[in-house]
Amino acid sequence: MKSKYPKRRDYIIEKKKKDENFLVFFLVFSLLLLINENRHIM
Repeated sequence: MKSKYPKRRDYIIEKKKKDENFLVFFLVFSLLLLINENRHIM
């Protein structure tokens, strides 16, 4: 069965990939900040 909106589906997949990348980046960034803070305390 062929999709009526192949473009739209691709767009949604692309958007999901971007959101996931952003989440990963945000998590890594938060971790680095936490490690930095802890280093200052010690």
